[in-house]
Amino acid sequence: MKPQEKLVIFMERKAEAIMKLTGLNVYFTEEDRKDILGWEDTTSEFVWKKIVDNIDKGAYGLSPDVCPFCIYNDTFLKGCSTCDYGYRHGQCSADDSDYFEIMRALEAAETDVEVVFSNEWYQEVIDEIEGEEEE
Repeated sequence: MKPQEKLVIFMERKAEAIMKLTGLNVYFTEEDRKDILGWEDTTSEFVWKKIVDNIDKGAYGLSPDVCPFCIYNDTFLKGCSTCDYGYRHGQCSADDSDYFEIMRALEAAETDVEVVFSNEWYQEVIDEIEGEEEE
């Protein structure tokens, strides 16, 4: 499986969980999918390995440590100011961004993002994706 496909599945799993908890379908769009699928293999492999490494080190929640776009932009571009995801969804730090809309919806549902997107949850997703690759 190409690293771009791993990243897409990873983001789809997060989007599915957000949709189930909040009813919001804004986290990962077709345009986001196309962006990732357009990344170079070596770039995508770096981003995938960085996410896996961050999770191995305990990453959780909806932080930049588990966001392919954050890692891609911080490593290969100029950070948030050049982020296509941020262009489409609003920069994550902005009050009117999709990220803040998701966080507010999770809070309204009395859902702790750090519990839902725990390190264990991420480990399971990684194991699932890596398992699909071996089949």
